[in-house]
Amino acid sequence: MSEAEQASPAETREVVELVTVDVGPSRYAFEVGRVAQVTDVPNVTRLPRTVDLVKGLASVGGEMVCVLDMRTAFDLPPSDEDGKLLVLKREHEEAQRIGVVIDAISDIERFPVDAIERPEERPSAVAGPWVTAVVGAETTADDDVAVLGVERLAASIDIEQETTTQ
Repeated sequence: MSEAEQASPAETREVVELVTVDVGPSRYAFEVGRVAQVTDVPNVTRLPRTVDLVKGLASVGGEMVCVLDMRTAFDLPPSDEDGKLLVLKREHEEAQRIGVVIDAISDIERFPVDAIERPEERPSAVAGPWVTAVVGAETTADDDVAVLGVERLAASIDIEQETTTQ
């Protein structure tokens, strides 16, 4: 009998790996394949005429990264802690890299694909414009976990910058 035949059904189900992060009292997630780097928050240069969500630009590994403040994104007060910076991969390599400042990395977790729902199918407190999916609390250790879309974050910055500069 092969290993796949010997494995239990739970072990052979398709899974998705997510990096779970803490922002304030909530947990969010990004697809593991979208996280390029995790680092301490570097010096960030504030950019004039940008929305509050954009913390500024920072050099990370010799590359300029547009840094977003996730506490601001979720209307939370600033933290006394430094947090971490997740540098995220974009769909197109030539696109501006973005990084998100979060309070802490929780873990890399594996969730069954069938536990991941569309946000509109699971109305919850973690819904928002950047949420692409939700992992239900039945599958997680705590509450629902909102999966954030890298391209949605980037698109919202572009739209907000355009309206700010017009």
